[in-house]
Amino acid sequence: MRCLKALLVLSHETEKEAVGIVRFGEILGWFGPVEQPTKSPGWLDKMRQIMSATFMPKEIDPKFKPTADIWFHGFLTLQQAEQNLKPKDPGTFIVRFSSNIEHPTWFAVSKVSADRKIRSVRIEHEPGSDWVVVDDQKRPHRYNSLLQLINEASFLHLKVACPGSPYQHLFAGVNLGTGYTPDYSENPV
Repeated sequence: MRCLKALLVLSHETEKEAVGIVRFGEILGWFGPVEQPTKSPGWLDKMRQIMSATFMPKEIDPKFKPTADIWFHGFLTLQQAEQNLKPKDPGTFIVRFSSNIEHPTWFAVSKVSADRKIRSVRIEHEPGSDWVVVDDQKRPHRYNSLLQLINEASFLHLKVACPGSPYQHLFAGVNLGTGYTPDYSENPV
């Protein structure tokens, strides 16, 4: 529920917290469709998984040290992503909502390329469908989840998640399997 609130609730000067109908529709597009809880993972689970995911590629170079940084930065604009990535090494990346108004349910990966330029790649996605990314030869690659795409699409040359996700604090000290804090010694339940 903390993930849902972090993405849905808008702060206004006149109101403390509000949920706009447009934002609600966007969230359903990115993480939907809303289905019966018997379907696993459900849309809230997908949201939590994406917002909390850290980088762990399928094939790890022996010299590679995986990052514990969350790669999802959500409502970051292209300009903000470029600013955050500018001082970083090649292979550093951010995943964010795409700002392409023609495809409002897509995501984007912004990354530092080998020539130290910031490049963005669109991730095509429609509610309830595969996650698709197109390589340099214009070949589409389909994945069952955004997590699978980020960890297995080696042609993207992703190496390290850019630190500073605005959602990092939601998962500090939380056991993601249960939603409870792992240390109960001081406050037993």
